[in-house]
Amino acid sequence: MGGLAGLAVAYAGAGAILALIFPDAPNLPVEAGPSLPVLGFAFLASLATGVVFGTAPAWLASHAQPAEALRGANRSTQDRSSLPQKALVVVQAAFSVVLLAGAILMTKSLANLEHQNFGIAPTNRYVVHFDAQGGGYTTDRVPALYRQMEDRFSALPGVASVGLALYSPLEGDNWGSSVFPQGLPEPNDNGSTWDRVSPRFLDSIGVPVLRGRGITAQDTASSQPVAIVN
Repeated sequence: MGGLAGLAVAYAGAGAILALIFPDAPNLPVEAGPSLPVLGFAFLASLATGVVFGTAPAWLASHAQPAEALRGANRSTQDRSSLPQKALVVVQAAFSVVLLAGAILMTKSLANLEHQNFGIAPTNRYVVHFDAQGGGYTTDRVPALYRQMEDRFSALPGVASVGLALYSPLEGDNWGSSVFPQGLPEPNDNGSTWDRVSPRFLDSIGVPVLRGRGITAQDTASSQPVAIVN
């Protein structure tokens, strides 16, 4: 019964944790369902625990003398028959300490993740995915579509900044290429990842430019290519 109750708490607790962390996000792209192998192990462990800690005391009690049990005779501290019982108590206490320590560490980890600094400002930011090619737009029509989307989203009440990007922050996806500095030997480690963004993208995600300048509307396909290096 304890194992079944634990399964119910695991599934309900996973949803409750996400609801507490993201209270204003009804449709989350994050799934925190319990792992089936872990649940299976926990359920088998609960069954084994019930058998061990239920059968062992019953087996020890079956070897007690009925007359002594009825008289309520106290066992001597030197009675070796009480050693298995003491060992079971010690094991139970040790397991309880481990479980409590794990619960405390998990709670602390969740608190740290909630206040983790990812280098961007996630508060009041919204990500919208769209597929221009899937919508029937050809390559020559895409720039006008982007400008129209930026203008219309910027005109919405309460919107402070709008930026477009090939990949959104923390999405776990990117594009990579090699970098070869001019006039220098080819480096051994020249890999890089890049993202194609619009002029107000960094402002939209709350990332400041510490040195140099950001990308502006004057940076077009016919002007000199520019990049911001992190």
